[in-house]
Amino acid sequence: MKQHQCMGGVAIVLIGTVGLAFPGVGRAACPELHLMSKETLDKDRTFAFSVEINPAIGKKTVDLKLELVLDEKADGYAELDGKRVYSWKNKTAIAYRRVISDGLWNFLTVTSGTHRLRLVVSTPVRVHSFSLYPHKKDDTCDVIDLREGPDVEDELQALKARIEKLSLEEKRALLEWLSRKVEAVKPSPNPIEYRDIGTDTTNDTVTVGNIGQLSGSRLKFDPAEADEGLYFVADAGGETKVPTVQKNKPSQLVFLVPNLVAGTYHLEVRARMGSGTSARELRIGRLDSTLTVLPT
Repeated sequence: MKQHQCMGGVAIVLIGTVGLAFPGVGRAACPELHLMSKETLDKDRTFAFSVEINPAIGKKTVDLKLELVLDEKADGYAELDGKRVYSWKNKTAIAYRRVISDGLWNFLTVTSGTHRLRLVVSTPVRVHSFSLYPHKKDDTCDVIDLREGPDVEDELQALKARIEKLSLEEKRALLEWLSRKVEAVKPSPNPIEYRDIGTDTTNDTVTVGNIGQLSGSRLKFDPAEADEGLYFVADAGGETKVPTVQKNKPSQLVFLVPNLVAGTYHLEVRARMGSGTSARELRIGRLDSTLTVLPT
């Protein structure tokens, strides 16, 4: 039996072999709950935890918050006492919570007695971290903090040590590589869907002389700038700027399809972005789908 001091000197008793505060996590153990047991049940990443409310605090219920971070997208679910309370699909980060009728957040709630929580990650992937703790304004403690692999801070320190050993030329090459990575994530126009009014199709056909609608985000451009606008880029070579745009909004462009020869095209939005006059630069967003102009 061990004791940990936490939250203003309140003591919590740990039962079993698993401690509640892990090295490098940065949170203390929580006085509200006892962690009775923790185990990995099978290869499909099923974790089971048994917890009970600490009778010393005089509470009948405790609201919990569950957080999970995976290294890859996966499906999964959580069960409390054999009842499924939450499920997710194709996510890397999960926070269990739901909205009740009065608009307040309602978290996983346990009552007096021992409760068993099962966490199932349907696809075998690496679990970066899993946390379960009483919901508070500060969220300063963990009932469970399961981390696999090195702690993030340890990884950063190891990376710094490796960089220090690089030659000046190698550091310059690394800086250039990082600059390209930063450049790749800069905000740019994000076209998502093209609708052709003439054929009532989506991300498929383009009808010359009819109305087209492009939806997405950050689509608005400055028509006064000659190099900004909406462009049809032909796979065979060449590009055509759309001369008539009726609606120029961040979420949608409505325009008259210009005269295009039959063939396949990509639709691009070109607009300047960035903060400050000197920092604004021309960025391009391309619709993922290939569009087809049929022979007339």
